[in-house]
Amino acid sequence: MTQQEKAIWAALRKRQLGNFRFRRQHIAGPYILDFVCLSTRIVIEIDGGQHAENPVRDIQRDDWLREHGFTVLRFWNHQVDEELDAVLETILRESNLNRGGMEEELTVSPHPPGSGFARTGLPPRGAGEGNRPLSPESSFAGTSLPPRGAGEGKPHA
Repeated sequence: MTQQEKAIWAALRKRQLGNFRFRRQHIAGPYILDFVCLSTRIVIEIDGGQHAENPVRDIQRDDWLREHGFTVLRFWNHQVDEELDAVLETILRESNLNRGGMEEELTVSPHPPGSGFARTGLPPRGAGEGNRPLSPESSFAGTSLPPRGAGEGKPHA
């Protein structure tokens, strides 16, 4: 890692920036990303002078990432060196913008409203087969468990 990548990683690791979980050197398709937050789909690339020599490769990479739903933030080494706080503010702002849409997508249920499944995607608590609640008196043929309350306070034989 370059000094600039180390500086960014020191601020991103362990959910230090907005409680977002970033990964470093993450593989996405044919590319290795400097940093990515998968929940917000934010990619952070820290570029040195070599990127100015061949911008076509970066353009192709950014296009591929955008086609796959990522937002790409690119910063030059000198920006990280001279304006670290501004770089981190930009990352935090973009992450917060993307968080809103992602949370909404993740909480939308495929079940119709009022079905009992709509909020969690699970059946209502206590619902058994046929949507009837299970009663404590239900018998379970073939089990060796005594009925509830039976034998309380008495030693087992």
